Amino acid sequence: MDFKDPQVQKSLIIGIFLAFIGYIYFFTSFLPFFYQPKQAHIRTLSSEYEKMSAELEKARKTVGNLARLEAEYNRLHAKWVAAQNLLPKDKEVAQLLRKVTKVGNQAGVDFLLFQPKDPVRREFLVENPVQVKIRGQYHQLGIFLSKVANLDRIINVSNLHIVPVNTKETKREKISHSYTIEAEMTLTAYTLVEGGENINESNKKSS
Repeated sequence: MDFKDPQVQKSLIIGIFLAFIGYIYFFTSFLPFFYQPKQAHIRTLSSEYEKMSAELEKARKTVGNLARLEAEYNRLHAKWVAAQNLLPKDKEVAQLLRKVTKVGNQAGVDFLLFQPKDPVRREFLVENPVQVKIRGQYHQLGIFLSKVANLDRIINVSNLHIVPVNTKETKREKISHSYTIEAEMTLTAYTLVEGGENINESNKKSS
Protein backbone atom coordinates (compact mmCIF):
# COMPACT_ATOMS: atom_id res chain seq x y z
CA MET A 1 0.00 0.00 0.00
CA ASP A 2 1.40 3.35 -1.06
CA PHE A 3 0.64 5.84 1.69
CA LYS A 4 1.74 8.61 -0.61
CA ASP A 5 -1.13 7.81 -2.95
CA PRO A 6 -3.84 10.46 -2.46
CA GLN A 7 -6.55 7.79 -2.84
CA VAL A 8 -5.01 5.67 -0.09
CA GLN A 9 -4.69 8.69 2.17
CA LYS A 10 -8.34 9.56 1.56
CA SER A 11 -9.42 6.01 2.42
CA LEU A 12 -7.39 6.07 5.65
CA ILE A 13 -8.92 9.38 6.69
CA ILE A 14 -12.43 8.07 6.02
CA GLY A 15 -11.65 4.87 8.01
CA ILE A 16 -10.32 6.79 10.99
CA PHE A 17 -13.34 9.07 10.93
CA LEU A 18 -15.75 6.13 10.83
CA ALA A 19 -13.89 4.43 13.68
CA PHE A 20 -14.12 7.60 15.74
CA ILE A 21 -17.86 7.88 15.01
CA GLY A 22 -18.30 4.22 16.00
CA TYR A 23 -16.41 4.75 19.25
CA ILE A 24 -18.55 7.75 20.16
CA TYR A 25 -21.74 5.89 19.26
CA PHE A 26 -20.79 2.87 21.35
CA PHE A 27 -20.06 4.83 24.49
CA THR A 28 -23.13 7.05 24.14
CA SER A 29 -25.64 4.38 23.07
CA PHE A 30 -24.70 0.73 23.59
CA LEU A 31 -22.54 1.11 26.69
CA PRO A 32 -25.14 3.08 28.68
CA PHE A 33 -27.77 0.54 27.58
CA PHE A 34 -25.83 -2.30 29.22
CA TYR A 35 -24.13 -0.37 32.03
CA GLN A 36 -26.96 1.73 33.46
CA PRO A 37 -29.19 -1.21 34.50
CA LYS A 38 -26.22 -2.82 36.22
CA GLN A 39 -25.38 0.48 37.84
CA ALA A 40 -28.96 0.79 39.11
CA HIS A 41 -28.83 -2.77 40.40
CA ILE A 42 -25.56 -2.09 42.18
CA ARG A 43 -27.02 1.09 43.66
CA THR A 44 -30.06 -0.85 44.92
CA LEU A 45 -27.88 -3.54 46.45
CA SER A 46 -25.71 -0.90 48.08
CA SER A 47 -28.77 0.79 49.58
CA GLU A 48 -30.13 -2.52 50.87
CA TYR A 49 -26.73 -3.38 52.32
CA GLU A 50 -26.52 -0.07 54.16
CA LYS A 51 -30.06 -0.57 55.47
CA MET A 52 -29.31 -4.09 56.68
CA SER A 53 -26.06 -2.91 58.26
CA ALA A 54 -27.94 -0.21 60.16
CA GLU A 55 -30.56 -2.73 61.34
CA LEU A 56 -27.85 -5.16 62.37
CA GLU A 57 -26.07 -2.46 64.37
CA LYS A 58 -29.36 -1.49 66.01
CA ALA A 59 -30.01 -5.13 66.89
CA ARG A 60 -26.53 -5.44 68.36
CA LYS A 61 -27.10 -2.37 70.52
CA THR A 62 -30.49 -3.70 71.62
CA VAL A 63 -28.99 -7.03 72.59
CA GLY A 64 -26.20 -5.26 74.44
CA ASN A 65 -28.67 -3.07 76.34
CA LEU A 66 -30.82 -6.10 77.12
CA ALA A 67 -27.89 -7.89 78.71
CA ARG A 68 -27.01 -4.78 80.72
CA LEU A 69 -30.60 -4.30 81.88
CA GLU A 70 -30.89 -7.96 82.84
CA ALA A 71 -27.67 -7.71 84.83
CA GLU A 72 -28.96 -4.58 86.59
CA TYR A 73 -32.28 -6.29 87.33
CA ASN A 74 -30.53 -9.35 88.76
CA ARG A 75 -28.34 -7.13 90.93
CA LEU A 76 -31.32 -5.21 92.31
CA HIS A 77 -33.30 -8.43 92.77
CA ALA A 78 -30.45 -9.93 94.79
CA LYS A 79 -30.37 -6.81 96.98
CA TRP A 80 -34.13 -7.00 97.46
CA VAL A 81 -33.94 -10.66 98.47
CA ALA A 82 -31.15 -9.82 100.92
CA ALA A 83 -33.25 -6.98 102.36
CA GLN A 84 -36.23 -9.32 102.75
CA ASN A 85 -34.05 -11.69 104.73
CA LEU A 86 -33.35 -8.85 107.17
CA LEU A 87 -37.07 -8.37 107.80
CA PRO A 88 -38.70 -10.89 110.14
CA LYS A 89 -42.04 -12.48 109.38
CA ASP A 90 -44.96 -11.63 111.65
CA LYS A 91 -44.52 -14.80 113.66
CA GLU A 92 -40.83 -13.99 114.21
CA VAL A 93 -41.37 -10.58 115.82
CA ALA A 94 -41.95 -11.98 119.32
CA GLN A 95 -38.79 -14.08 119.02
CA LEU A 96 -36.86 -11.04 117.82
CA LEU A 97 -38.02 -9.01 120.81
CA ARG A 98 -36.88 -11.78 123.12
CA LYS A 99 -33.46 -11.48 121.49
CA VAL A 100 -33.49 -7.77 122.34
CA THR A 101 -34.07 -8.48 126.02
CA LYS A 102 -31.37 -11.15 125.90
CA VAL A 103 -28.72 -8.81 124.48
CA GLY A 104 -29.82 -6.22 127.06
CA ASN A 105 -29.12 -8.67 129.85
CA GLN A 106 -25.78 -9.52 128.24
CA ALA A 107 -24.90 -5.82 128.17
CA GLY A 108 -25.73 -5.51 131.87
CA VAL A 109 -28.69 -3.13 131.62
CA ASP A 110 -31.97 -3.50 133.49
CA PHE A 111 -35.28 -3.10 131.67
CA LEU A 112 -37.68 -0.75 133.42
CA LEU A 113 -40.18 -0.76 130.54
CA PHE A 114 -40.68 -3.01 127.53
CA GLN A 115 -44.03 -2.12 125.98
CA PRO A 116 -45.02 -3.13 122.41
CA LYS A 117 -47.12 -0.52 120.60
CA ASP A 118 -49.71 -0.93 117.87
CA PRO A 119 -48.23 -1.87 114.48
CA VAL A 120 -48.09 0.90 111.87
CA ARG A 121 -48.78 -0.16 108.29
CA ARG A 122 -46.91 1.42 105.42
CA GLU A 123 -47.15 0.66 101.71
CA PHE A 124 -44.90 -2.40 101.75
CA LEU A 125 -43.83 -2.63 105.39
CA VAL A 126 -45.34 -2.91 108.83
CA GLU A 127 -43.60 -1.08 111.66
CA ASN A 128 -43.65 -2.88 115.02
CA PRO A 129 -42.57 -0.30 117.63
CA VAL A 130 -41.68 -1.12 121.22
CA GLN A 131 -41.25 1.52 123.92
CA VAL A 132 -38.18 0.62 125.98
CA LYS A 133 -36.70 2.12 129.12
CA ILE A 134 -33.46 0.80 130.60
CA ARG A 135 -31.10 1.63 133.42
CA GLY A 136 -27.35 1.12 133.47
CA GLN A 137 -24.06 2.84 132.72
CA TYR A 138 -23.00 4.70 129.59
CA HIS A 139 -20.76 1.93 128.33
CA GLN A 140 -23.50 -0.65 129.01
CA LEU A 141 -25.93 1.41 126.97
CA GLY A 142 -23.37 1.54 124.15
CA ILE A 143 -22.90 -2.23 124.27
CA PHE A 144 -26.67 -2.76 124.22
CA LEU A 145 -27.21 -0.51 121.20
CA SER A 146 -24.29 -2.15 119.39
CA LYS A 147 -25.72 -5.62 119.99
CA VAL A 148 -29.14 -4.49 118.78
CA ALA A 149 -27.57 -3.11 115.60
CA ASN A 150 -25.77 -6.42 115.01
CA LEU A 151 -28.85 -8.62 115.27
CA ASP A 152 -29.70 -10.63 112.16
CA ARG A 153 -32.86 -8.57 111.63
CA ILE A 154 -33.30 -4.84 111.14
CA ILE A 155 -34.26 -2.93 114.29
CA ASN A 156 -34.34 0.84 114.21
CA VAL A 157 -33.57 2.88 117.33
CA SER A 158 -35.31 6.25 117.57
CA ASN A 159 -36.41 8.86 120.13
CA LEU A 160 -33.42 8.10 122.35
CA HIS A 161 -33.37 10.13 125.56
CA ILE A 162 -30.71 9.73 128.25
CA VAL A 163 -30.93 11.19 131.74
CA PRO A 164 -28.64 10.78 134.76
CA VAL A 165 -29.90 8.59 137.57
CA ASN A 166 -31.06 10.47 140.68
CA THR A 167 -28.71 9.28 143.43
CA LYS A 168 -31.18 9.98 146.22
CA GLU A 169 -33.88 7.93 144.51
CA THR A 170 -31.53 5.02 143.91
CA LYS A 171 -30.62 5.02 147.62
CA ARG A 172 -34.25 5.21 148.69
CA GLU A 173 -35.21 2.41 146.29
CA LYS A 174 -32.11 0.46 147.34
CA ILE A 175 -30.91 0.31 143.73
CA SER A 176 -27.29 -0.44 142.99
CA HIS A 177 -25.13 2.68 142.87
CA SER A 178 -23.48 1.34 139.72
CA TYR A 179 -26.39 2.66 137.64
CA THR A 180 -25.57 6.12 136.34
CA ILE A 181 -28.12 6.69 133.57
CA GLU A 182 -31.60 5.87 132.42
CA ALA A 183 -32.33 5.69 128.70
CA GLU A 184 -35.70 5.69 127.00
CA MET A 185 -36.09 4.83 123.31
CA THR A 186 -38.32 3.34 120.65
CA LEU A 187 -37.16 0.10 119.05
CA THR A 188 -38.89 -0.66 115.75
CA ALA A 189 -38.84 -4.00 113.95
CA TYR A 190 -40.11 -4.20 110.36
CA THR A 191 -42.10 -6.90 108.62
CA LEU A 192 -43.22 -7.14 105.01
CA VAL A 193 -46.88 -6.63 104.21
CA GLU A 194 -48.18 -10.09 103.35
CA GLY A 195 -49.02 -10.51 99.67
CA GLY A 196 -47.67 -7.04 98.87
CA GLU A 197 -51.00 -5.41 99.74
CA ASN A 198 -50.84 -1.66 100.12
CA ILE A 199 -51.83 0.39 103.12
CA ASN A 200 -55.22 1.40 101.74
CA GLU A 201 -56.24 -2.20 101.09
CA SER A 202 -54.96 -3.20 104.53
CA ASN A 203 -56.95 -0.46 106.23
CA LYS A 204 -60.11 -1.46 104.35
CA LYS A 205 -59.67 -5.08 105.44
CA SER A 206 -59.00 -4.14 109.05
CA SER A 207 -62.08 -1.91 109.11
